[in-house]
Amino acid sequence: MRILITNDDGIGAPGIYVLEKIAAQLSDDLWIVAPAEEQSGAGHSLTLTRP
Repeated sequence: MRILITNDDGIGAPGIYVLEKIAAQLSDDLWIVAPAEEQSGAGHSLTLTRP
């Protein structure tokens, strides 16, 4: 079974580490996808200086 863990709080968020430990007990096929830095609310942002 493949397990995907993702968030918008960044890879260093404490919750993602806890979920990784729990999920690793359930499956060997574990994927973690998270931004390098917090991106909470980025979906509602407007950027005029970069694409």
